[in-house]
Amino acid sequence: MTDPIPGRDAAEPPSRPLRLLLLSPPAEMPGGVAEYVGMILHRLSPAVAGERFAIGRRAGEGRHSAWRMLCDYFRFVVRLLGRSRPDVLHVNPTLDGYALPRDALFLTLARLRRPRVVVVTFHGWRQGTERRLLAKGVTGAVLRAGLKFALRGATRVLVLAEPYRQTLLRIGLEPERVETGSTMFDGRLFEDSPPAGSAAGDGSRRRILFLSRFVAGKGGAELIQAFGGLHDAFPDLRLTMAGDGPLALAWRELAAASPAAAAIDFPGYVSGTAKARLLQEALLFVLPSATEGMPVSLLEAMAAGAVPLVTPVGGIPLVVQPGDSGAFLASADPA
Repeated sequence: MTDPIPGRDAAEPPSRPLRLLLLSPPAEMPGGVAEYVGMILHRLSPAVAGERFAIGRRAGEGRHSAWRMLCDYFRFVVRLLGRSRPDVLHVNPTLDGYALPRDALFLTLARLRRPRVVVVTFHGWRQGTERRLLAKGVTGAVLRAGLKFALRGATRVLVLAEPYRQTLLRIGLEPERVETGSTMFDGRLFEDSPPAGSAAGDGSRRRILFLSRFVAGKGGAELIQAFGGLHDAFPDLRLTMAGDGPLALAWRELAAASPAAAAIDFPGYVSGTAKARLLQEALLFVLPSATEGMPVSLLEAMAAGAVPLVTPVGGIPLVVQPGDSGAFLASADPA
């Protein structure tokens, strides 16, 4: 009988499940990657034993710390060298100056006891990091060499937009190893939430929804400014800025000074039924980001019937067709 799990130790029982280890932020941390990994784990067949290996900042901790990173690396090595080493390793980085070097070291450490299959899925893609990666000179050459070395053991590298795939090909990755795909959203989100009872086009929805991290490059400040200029013409509209992050205080202060201050609310980080309700009440989902991969919140909003008004960056043009399923912003400029 042929062993269904290639590369497995001969002494191991042939009937054991395939072991899948997914590197991810902790399940309790907000963000698309943690939710994405949770959805994968929920959908695995009984033939696959999936496990989330939590890395990075934990709930209640402050800034990222070197001590936390060292602990994560030590735990990872112990996990690899244990008796139940994974058959498949799935790493979920972002192309930025923090997550990429961190996860590159995990990929390097994986060679101590190489899993049969290594999958790398890039969820975020910072344009500034890409520019440094492709720059001429010593710095660019060193960054390209480092990334190629880190990805050398990857069986497949997945990105969320074709331009990102072309970047990886430019730095020398083999075309057969790099694929373009999408992320997904959890349809269970709307199971426990009663239907909103209205469609985006029937005139009953009055909410403009921003649902993302409060960080630079998301266009939150520009959206607040633009809404202030529209409020006199559309006094029935409300703007909901849902999420949290380092710019939360600055954006709240900007909203408080807006002529439309009374029509702007900040519910904070939302999940479950509260999140589903906001999505179902939204007329427009607005995300004027400078850079994106494939925002989970965009897929959720479209599933709830909100019309997306977004910038055509990253993988967004793969799911939003102007004039059909949404509209594109030329830029995040409030004007």
